[in-house]
Amino acid sequence: MDNLGALESLLKSNMNKYAKKKVCEKCKGTGFIIREDNSVDYCDCILSSKDSLLKAMNIPKRYWKIADSMDAFYTEDQDGSYTNAYIAVLDYVNKFKENEGRGLIFMGPPGVGKTYLSIFSLLYLEEKYKIRGLFYDVRSLILDLKSLIGKDRHLNSSSYEKLLTKVLKAPILVLDDLGSEILTDYNKDILTYIIASRYNDMAPIIITTNFNLLQYDIRPEQVGLSSSPSNKKQRSEIQISSKNMFEKNGPEQGKVFSYDDLPNSLKSDLVLRLGESIASRLGETCDFIYMFGEDRRINKSKKTKES
Repeated sequence: MDNLGALESLLKSNMNKYAKKKVCEKCKGTGFIIREDNSVDYCDCILSSKDSLLKAMNIPKRYWKIADSMDAFYTEDQDGSYTNAYIAVLDYVNKFKENEGRGLIFMGPPGVGKTYLSIFSLLYLEEKYKIRGLFYDVRSLILDLKSLIGKDRHLNSSSYEKLLTKVLKAPILVLDDLGSEILTDYNKDILTYIIASRYNDMAPIIITTNFNLLQYDIRPEQVGLSSSPSNKKQRSEIQISSKNMFEKNGPEQGKVFSYDDLPNSLKSDLVLRLGESIASRLGETCDFIYMFGEDRRINKSKKTKES
């Protein structure tokens, strides 16, 4: 057989193998399994690689690099509030199974690292406990649900119901940029339903929301940290001291605040932005983390243009 014939034979053999490849019997190709207790778990067939895991958790590709080092301190010019938030996340993960149903809310202006740390939280929970959470930008979630309304009506379980069940039953759910969406009746109803359902099931939520804390007279000093950027030595010391956070009684604790600690003006604006029902449930089940600083995305863009 000449070289061309050998190549054709190899191609046909590979095509036949591909054609015979079976769809996963467990999930029927959907990527996740709905169990008898109506809980949702990701199928092993899509978790054979890191990329598949990140896709299954719906983590945006821009943030996949977090999984490479699993260390949130490999960024420049971290300020004191970021350091505090990072340590608070480590403490949260360390005590996750002890504090059933507790969640976190990152509050601060855009571009200070709230989304980054919320994803970091998901990945550390997966690494430590193999808990596979779910990330969703709130506006994208609402649009995805709206796009599925009325589809697959001939099926017993519609695509809409599958997505909603996936969100409701995820072991840990990140809702990114909550409050930025327009609060129409549908948006309010679906968000209230999701948060109320998870509240009743004691299923934790991690939330990011944009607030200019200085407008409420909330300052970096309230978390016992300077608002000026930490130098490399300080970051290195924090990094070393936080290595034992996954052991009991770790050396550091990030400062967090309860709903009662928030200024009344901020509570009122939370109610206006999210609705009283949502604000009340989140206030009971979540700890609040203040974050300050300049918008890193804008600063990064400026540096790129200057260079």
